[in-house]
Amino acid sequence: MVPHIDCAKHEFKLFPLKYPANSFLPNRLIGRGPGIEPDHRARLFERFYRVPGSNDSGAGLGLAIAKEIVVAHGGTIGVNSTPGQGSEFYFDLPAATR
Repeated sequence: MVPHIDCAKHEFKLFPLKYPANSFLPNRLIGRGPGIEPDHRARLFERFYRVPGSNDSGAGLGLAIAKEIVVAHGGTIGVNSTPGQGSEFYFDLPAATR
């Protein structure tokens, strides 16, 4: 069985970082849960993808929707994860210009 990160079961903290010189606003969501195997990380942002064996009742749309929103605003989104050590989801958005 492959573990699945359930935000209700694992503590996550959002760490907004200081305004960088390159005009992108980086954000990180770090969890110390079970982590995600490499072969599943590549597909996490696909519509309807759910990690096999997960107990989550979701439809597999949340991360796909998040990706569409971030990309539509000119940003990037992804995940770094080590099984047994947790995961870091990140998204970087361009700063608003006036």
